[in-house]
Amino acid sequence: MIAVRNVTSGYDQSMVLHSLSMEVRPGQIVAVLGRNGVGKSTLLKTIIGLLPAKQGDICFNQTFVQNEKAETRARTGIAYVPQGRDIFSSLTVRDNLLLGEEPLPKKERTGQVKEDIFQWFPVLKEMLDRKGGDLSGGQQQQLAIARALMGNPKIILLDEPMEGIQPSIIELIRQVIVEISRKKDISVVLVEHSLENALTCADYLYVIDRGTVVDHGKADEETARRFERHLTV
Repeated sequence: MIAVRNVTSGYDQSMVLHSLSMEVRPGQIVAVLGRNGVGKSTLLKTIIGLLPAKQGDICFNQTFVQNEKAETRARTGIAYVPQGRDIFSSLTVRDNLLLGEEPLPKKERTGQVKEDIFQWFPVLKEMLDRKGGDLSGGQQQQLAIARALMGNPKIILLDEPMEGIQPSIIELIRQVIVEISRKKDISVVLVEHSLENALTCADYLYVIDRGTVVDHGKADEETARRFERHLTV
């Protein structure tokens, strides 16, 4: 589905990622872990095109996209939910969701919220006419993920979607991540600081340190034990 090969990326002259490589298969949930500041968010921004890859290749669906603009990558089926959610606070929940159709060809935009969205996030149906800024943090996170799913993505990049929200919403988000992967065959790249959260939903784990992958393996206890030394402060 997506392959990152020897990618170097960062901000101006300060490189954060150094010859980083990873891959995600169709329908696979891949968690990316690491301490704060090691390059996890930079990786997602580079995949979606908000940051340029100074070196290396990003191949999506057998097409090299590292030189394409972010909006072009979105139209090919890459969705991105950033840390902080980026909800339009002055727009209603409905309008926020309908903006998620922008990557679709005009003939495929329905102007209607998909019923799947309400099955995954029932609370949004009750709040369609509320302003996005009036929602709680957990509700905004659900809205951000739902908006990304409105564009029928093939892969969704989630930057710490379970950070700072209540346990019941964390469990809901985990269930949705697993369901869209298993039933919709959507690949997921999940940036997480919690190894426990990653183990509950991911198929495969990568750990980043100093801007490169230092270990990876199946999402099991053996891999988790190896990762611990890279995650403890």
